[in-house]
Amino acid sequence: MKLLHIFAILFTLHILAGCCKEDNSKCLPRHNVALLFSLPDSTGNETFARHISAVDVMVYDASGIYVQTIHVDKNALDRFQGVQLILPAGIYYLICWGNAFDNTRYNSIETPSISTVTYAAINGGNTAGQSDSLYYSGTIATRATGGLPEACVVTVPEKGEWQGTAIFRPACHQLEVYVKGYNENGNTLPHVKLNGLPAGLCLSDMAPLPDRTTVGSSSPTQTVTVLGQKYAAAKFRTFRLEPDSPVAIHITSPVTGETIFSVPLSKVMEQQSMKPYTIVICVVIEFKSTGVTVAIPNWNSDDIGFGFGWDY
Repeated sequence: MKLLHIFAILFTLHILAGCCKEDNSKCLPRHNVALLFSLPDSTGNETFARHISAVDVMVYDASGIYVQTIHVDKNALDRFQGVQLILPAGIYYLICWGNAFDNTRYNSIETPSISTVTYAAINGGNTAGQSDSLYYSGTIATRATGGLPEACVVTVPEKGEWQGTAIFRPACHQLEVYVKGYNENGNTLPHVKLNGLPAGLCLSDMAPLPDRTTVGSSSPTQTVTVLGQKYAAAKFRTFRLEPDSPVAIHITSPVTGETIFSVPLSKVMEQQSMKPYTIVICVVIEFKSTGVTVAIPNWNSDDIGFGFGWDY
């Protein structure tokens, strides 16, 4: 009997020793925060796995003090569409961004009042490339809220577990420009340049930068066919545009670089529905012998069948 008792003690000490050495993960307490991720489309269908392949979760305490950032990669998301945390009891504020890759840079995340997300590289001409296909979550749905999204506030209990769902939405717009009638019989296609694009967004609420800093972006065009008509087309992915964004669309000569025609985007935006899930803005610029016309095509995703776009 004594021998059995001694063996039990030695076995317990062996387990504790294992906790204190290499494999101390077995000794950590179970997570007490489970944050799920969701990206519903306009009809309520879940699309997260199709569109988001990485998430950064910034954690701040009730006083706005930065606690940590957790990066959740594709492998982790394939195992669990969310993140599990261990936090002391208290109130926390979570900020979640999806798909921040090569073209995106976080700034001053330790201070939420001035933290931003911007283009990773802007050259001396204040010209940026394409934005990443970014998504943002500023709301959480819980059982207590009846599944309705509220502010991203997490109250960790002394005992038990908190669980909620971060609701993501697009942080970018896709702008498509189609040029028709310019040098149709020649071998050159015009370029498209955008001026006045937002240089970034505030990290905590996806609002435009307070100083309204703007950048430009340019792109050559490709010949595409839509509904039997040929266009020289260019696509841009930019930080989310506001209806009053001072963006101008310039059609430029590929030879001289000079502007052939320009139009304020505000004229286009007036005719667009700025619903939360409206992320594609189309405009057609057509050159005619009598002048230039600008129109909004009545196309949907099924009509636009060419393969040089992005999957939203």
